[in-house]
Amino acid sequence: TLRTNVYPVRLRNVIQDSELMQKHGQQIVMLLLQALLDLEEQELVVRNICPSTTYLAEDYSKLMFADSRRICIESHSATAETDTRPPYSSSNMAQFIGFSHSSPEFDHWSTGIMILEIIVGTELVLANSTYQTTFEMIELCEEYLDKSIVCLLHLLLGKGASQTIKHFIEGALKS
Repeated sequence: TLRTNVYPVRLRNVIQDSELMQKHGQQIVMLLLQALLDLEEQELVVRNICPSTTYLAEDYSKLMFADSRRICIESHSATAETDTRPPYSSSNMAQFIGFSHSSPEFDHWSTGIMILEIIVGTELVLANSTYQTTFEMIELCEEYLDKSIVCLLHLLLGKGASQTIKHFIEGALKS
């Protein structure tokens, strides 16, 4: 089922506003996780998830990934086409070579990077360009973060198995 709602608030604008992030950051993380879970349940892969293609309802109660041009069915043959650039795209990273272009791991990475951006800020995340520096950034922040957030970031960004990620997200959304 493809939803065609239109939400007026672009996530990129919210992330750049520290006051809005303090007020809505945790809620946005939960919405990102729910949206990723919805994709998993429908066996869809967006392949172009980033703050400029993610929109929120005005009351921050709903979130949608708005770029439907690259959506494909999980694990089906798909071309390498994507508009997503680093750090949101992991397609050129050695750790992801060999994955199908319709693999959910690419959406996991993009969502994990957006959650990391909500936590540490845009400047640090945009300066990040490698797999290694992503995990170094998480390591630097570990003592200030809840252990479940660190675990979630490692699962999303560390090629965690889809089933493990799905169960972790379901548990996080219930609590």
